[in-house]
Amino acid sequence: IQSTRTLQGQISQRKRGHTNQEAVLPERILNDIRDSFGYFDSENSGTISMSQLKAILQYVGGGKMPRKDLEKIIQEFIGNPLRVELKDVERIATKIWYEGGQEHERRELFRMFDKKDRGSTTMEEIKNVLQSKVVVPVTDEDVEELMGLLGVDMTSPISLWDFAKLE
Repeated sequence: IQSTRTLQGQISQRKRGHTNQEAVLPERILNDIRDSFGYFDSENSGTISMSQLKAILQYVGGGKMPRKDLEKIIQEFIGNPLRVELKDVERIATKIWYEGGQEHERRELFRMFDKKDRGSTTMEEIKNVLQSKVVVPVTDEDVEELMGLLGVDMTSPISLWDFAKLE
């Protein structure tokens, strides 16, 4: 369901003319980071530990980031402090998101629609998945609008490359 919300949010952002070229994290990712930070900062000190930072950053990076790469990025941004502030977490998370976390999420979302792992999907498959996951009905007009955003016709297979155009 979170992934279908992601898709809906991307369609809404595209309609409003927003792009990710501003190097700003999506609001849902920022909210997750802030919630996690608040959870880890149970004493309200305004800081979290390095191990807690790494846990948050693994989430942003899709859980696939090697420990050495993660430590290198942390070192590049903030050195090796014992405690880390929220602003630093957000800065590092933004770098990680745009260097792989976003791509990981896109692939996971696409995989939900490409059930046969063919490397492509169809508008009908997308419509079926959305209808099974979203409370609001998905109309043929919604499907046509999505196809317009992707720049493909209703009968064309949709690749991950096409799918990435939603961002």
